[in-house]
Amino acid sequence: MFVACLAKGQFDQLGHCSLLFFNVITQPEHLVEDFSERMAVLCGLTNHGRVITFIERDLNHFIRTSLPPLRSHDQFIKFLHILIKMAQYNATYLDDASRHELVKTCAVVCHRQDR
Repeated sequence: MFVACLAKGQFDQLGHCSLLFFNVITQPEHLVEDFSERMAVLCGLTNHGRVITFIERDLNHFIRTSLPPLRSHDQFIKFLHILIKMAQYNATYLDDASRHELVKTCAVVCHRQDR
């Protein structure tokens, strides 16, 4: 939780360091077990999905690899809300392929969640 508080409290001053924090939370080891903590750090790094300035290139890979194993996690819906905010607030930062991939991945996972 220290890293989450650091990311949230120093959001304006992190700059390129936010990419370092993002790379730490996107490591696949123990993704499901540590998801709540990683979610808190992601919220702090992106201001709840509003700013993805330094992580936009690595974001789609993280989404594609992390969404399927996290579907059964209790915070999954919160994660989807943040992803939707990322698409809404940052459409200009993402190229067409990335934007399409983000929306498609969220839609596919939501459709599978309903079943």
